[in-house]
Amino acid sequence: MTARKSYFGWMWVGVSASLKHHRWPLRCINATSPVRRQSVRVASDRGSIRPYPSLQDMTDCLNQADLVCDFEAFSKVVRTRRSVRAYLPEPVPVDVMDACLDLALLAPTSHNLESWQFIDVRDGAKLDLLRHCCLDQPATKAPNLVVAVARPDFWRSGRKLMLAAIAREETPGRLPPLMALKYQLQIPLIFMDGPFHFLAPLKRLVTWGIGLFTVSWRVEVGRSGQVLWATRTTALACQNLMLALRAAGYDSCAMEGFDEPRLKRLLKLPRAARVVMVIAAGRRAEGGVMPQYRFERERYVQRV
Repeated sequence: MTARKSYFGWMWVGVSASLKHHRWPLRCINATSPVRRQSVRVASDRGSIRPYPSLQDMTDCLNQADLVCDFEAFSKVVRTRRSVRAYLPEPVPVDVMDACLDLALLAPTSHNLESWQFIDVRDGAKLDLLRHCCLDQPATKAPNLVVAVARPDFWRSGRKLMLAAIAREETPGRLPPLMALKYQLQIPLIFMDGPFHFLAPLKRLVTWGIGLFTVSWRVEVGRSGQVLWATRTTALACQNLMLALRAAGYDSCAMEGFDEPRLKRLLKLPRAARVVMVIAAGRRAEGGVMPQYRFERERYVQRV
């Protein structure tokens, strides 16, 4: 028996009864329509995004022409993306912001559970309060502020959505049953820590013990581990969003300085949510870009 099988088999003994009778509540995945979130979106051609109806479309929807990319055009987007601190009053149109957010949601996401939430704040009164929560930094004067939130609690509803998608899968073979098994067994074993995360020390002890004898995945357990897991995924999507804004002709600034408890109360976020960053967006104004300093590659990149 492999270490992976022994670990999950051992853990299953302790929680199988509770899993059998556990109910998995469906929650709203993000601030957009829950109907749209029933399907994952993939790029089908330039400037359009469509939902895929089956798991097979995840890989089959792109033809060879779609895979030919313009490296120079992408390099220009990356090079011209800057942290802009002064903006023109013109807001980012809703349709442009939606297109950029759609691209953000195509970022890599651990286990396809999409543990993120993006709140595009446009209400004038809330914007003023949000700016104050962000310490009235210069970049908060941007016409648009997007709050990026890590949602480790979304693993439950994400698991339920994935199981529903797998159940609709018509592709023959072993992939759908194996994927269903992952979301029925493995995902709860990873993320379900019980009330007050009392199972977290046990999971940590098991993975530590296995790691003494073989290579082992050290499961991120407890509240701090799950927050770290969700934050990683959310940060990837934030970079997608900022690059998409730049490609659309707008600019951004990621801000980490804010009063998180007040910000969460303002947006009525639950206790499990963690604000990762607030992203200012709009068109750059004169004097809004500070000098950019980057040092030699050898300091940060190694090749072994």
